[in-house]
This record gives sequence, structure tokens and C-alpha cells, in this order.
Amino acid sequence: MAQYEMSIRYAGESLENGRMPIKDLAPALLAISGALQEIQRIKEPGQPTISVDVKATKKGSFVVDLILANGSDVFTKALDLFTCKESEAFLNLVGYSSLLIGLMKIIKYKAKKEEKLDNGNTKITFEDGKSITLNDSDLKVYTSVEFRTQIKRVVTPLDEDGIDSLELYSEKTEMITINKEETSLFDVPDVKEKVIDPVINEIYLQLLNVAFEHGKWKFSDGSNQFFATIEDADFMESVSKGNQQFSTNDRLKVRMRTVQKVTINGLKSEIFIEKILEHIPGAIQLELDF
Repeated sequence: MAQYEMSIRYAGESLENGRMPIKDLAPALLAISGALQEIQRIKEPGQPTISVDVKATKKGSFVVDLILANGSDVFTKALDLFTCKESEAFLNLVGYSSLLIGLMKIIKYKAKKEEKLDNGNTKITFEDGKSITLNDSDLKVYTSVEFRTQIKRVVTPLDEDGIDSLELYSEKTEMITINKEETSLFDVPDVKEKVIDPVINEIYLQLLNVAFEHGKWKFSDGSNQFFATIEDADFMESVSKGNQQFSTNDRLKVRMRTVQKVTINGLKSEIFIEKILEHIPGAIQLELDF
């Protein structure tokens, strides 16, 4: 099983005795693991999830040595020895840790401009004029909300009194140092909601609940129950005047608009009733066959 070590060091007056509250440390270490696993998910999908284990702590400030390991059973490991996959796996672990630290530097130094190159890579220019080029998968990691959220959790302990800085480093990467006043640079950017083209159709709905004062009405389409906003002003005026009577199992033929949005938490749907085309009382009568 390939392994690679990296270290994270929190420093400050309150850590000089080599102790750090679990409530601060545990979420940060879990976030390191989550960030590395998100890198692997994007760059090497389908591979066994890497593990991140704590090796030991060292005296002075608070240092945690982490061990990255690629998942592997005995049979796979034996096979890897003949196919050189063990060496490839080690290089992947080095790459994950290098990308983690490299992207943290990009976040820290604030990208000013992104430029798509002819070869498909993306050139990122910083405020000081320096630039770096990322391939497509690296850019996906950089723009991943999950990755950015985990990185924010890594630096969150710096918000506590007495914890002033954080260092992250490994044998084959340059150290990155983050100070207390820089934590806001790692805030997760707001994600713009993307509205998918609305779907409009005419449909029969069963009325389940009526909201008379600016609420959403509850309907069933025969398979699912949902709430919808009534936009038909004429119908709502008729309701307010008492011209509409409702009973159990009433059906409405409506023109319905479904709006879907892609948000940070996934898909979100909203349903609007544009027009009430027909109100069918709930009592069902037999049609006479003469």
C-alpha cells in the first residue's frame, strides 16, 4: 500500500504546551481528509478512497503528521507489485498533497483573472501579476464547492484566541503559511443559482389544502404531493369573494409552470399555477349510458 506523509502545524500562545482542544482540531483534520478525497474524486474517479491517518503529535506549538494511503486489499496489492501500480499510487498521493497546498496558495493570493488557453488549460493571474496554469481537472478541484468548504474548515481554528498561524507542508512541497488575519481569504464564494428553462404544461390536479392568505396550496398529481403558488389573480379574487366552494377530492385543470434551480445544495424546484382552467367538484358521478 502506497503511503505519503504531510504535516499540519497550528501555532500560537495557547498551543505552547502542545495541547489543542478537540473541538478545534477534529473538524480541521476531517476537513484535510475531505479536501484530499475531493481531489481524488475529481482527478481519479473510481479509485479506492484514500485514507488520511494521524501519525503522532510533536511538542512545541501543535504539529500533526498525517499519513496518506491508497485503499487496497491483499490481492490488489500483490497484483500492483507486478504492474508498477504501487509506484503510480505513490505518485498520485504526492500529487494530491501538492495540489492541495498549491490550490491553497492560489486561494490565499487571490486570483484576479482567469484565461482559457488554446490547449484547454486555464491561466490564472494574481493581483501581483504572477500567474499559474491549471489543467482541466485541477481547475475543477479549485472551483469545487466541496473542496473550498473543506479548506475553509482547515483554517477555521485560526479564528480562536491564541491560535495565530497554520503551516501545511510535506517532503516534496513548499510550505504554505496562513496567518490569523488571512482566514477571510478562504471564505467560500457565493454560488450563483442557475435557473433551468421552466416547464409549462396543462394538467389535472387534486386539491389537498387551501391557503386563503398568501400561502401555497397543496396538490397531488396522482403520484406526488407538492405545494404550489397560485398566480391566477382572477381566480384568487373569486375565492376571496366566496364564489368558489371547495370540498374533498376537488380537481383543478390548470396551466402549471415548474421552475428548477441548480443551487449549492443541489436541485431545487418551485411550482406555480399560472391559470385555473377548470374547477371540477370532488363528487364523482356516473355517466348514464343510454
